Amino acid sequence: MSIVVFENSRPQPLFIAIATAIIVLMFTLGAQPFAAGLFQSPWDKLAHFIAYATLTVLLRIGIGGGKPWLLVVLIGIIGGFDEWRQITIPGRSAELADLATNIAAAVVAIMVCEWHAKNRQPSLPASDHSN
Repeated sequence: MSIVVFENSRPQPLFIAIATAIIVLMFTLGAQPFAAGLFQSPWDKLAHFIAYATLTVLLRIGIGGGKPWLLVVLIGIIGGFDEWRQITIPGRSAELADLATNIAAAVVAIMVCEWHAKNRQPSLPASDHSN
């Protein structure tokens, strides 16, 4: 079984479900007391980058391609909501630098996906080994 990953492929609901689960976990675990100060600067930006790049790739596969700019907007909305929500959580703070990192992660992830789609080797047909 193969999954066509980036170019005009069919939507992959499993990847959307995984991305949704990660978002729910980020919001619920991010509201817990242990989350305050979990990552110190500058490592917090790396954590944001990895998390939001991963979400972008999962959603890109999940929706089956489409308009990349729309995915950047969606990641921006998710990241913006996450930062806004942190204002109300003791020990947490909202930072524009975090939001910028989230959006940059989405842009880089999409660029990598596009590069991969253009440079990947075409799938070879399955050979018949029944001889």
